[in-house]
Amino acid sequence: MAVTVGVGVAVVGVTHLKRRGYSFSELVGWMAQGRAVLILEDEDLIASLLAEVVATAGYSVVGPAASAEKAQELINEMGIDAALLDVTLEHGDQSLELAERLRAMRIPFAFITAYSRPMLPASLREMPCLEKPVSESDVVGVLAALLPTSIRPA
Repeated sequence: MAVTVGVGVAVVGVTHLKRRGYSFSELVGWMAQGRAVLILEDEDLIASLLAEVVATAGYSVVGPAASAEKAQELINEMGIDAALLDVTLEHGDQSLELAERLRAMRIPFAFITAYSRPMLPASLREMPCLEKPVSESDVVGVLAALLPTSIRPA
């Protein structure tokens, strides 16, 4: 896994709260708080699995979108708090321009790709990047890092 954001902090916090008796579903609910996450993935099976993981973690799923154009339409229509972006899409489409727009809008995102980080343009290499195949914990961890919560359980 190639996540370069503060996932470790989220894991340490979750571990501490689990020791205090909180269930996993309670913890995920506090982290997610119904925030809207766009999924841009052109492979139907992967898109469905990502949507299920994101929804199960308590986030609101926007999409999935199979093209950068459709993703931009969803952003304009619904608004989002974060995004998970496949880099290379069908028909030679890529999510790189959308990623640059999200960064300019200060909307956090992570790439989910079968390619390694050096394949990304230099301007985007510092962004969080999960290499396929990803696990449920990878996705939940990167979202927790992208969207840290300010709510603390009592």
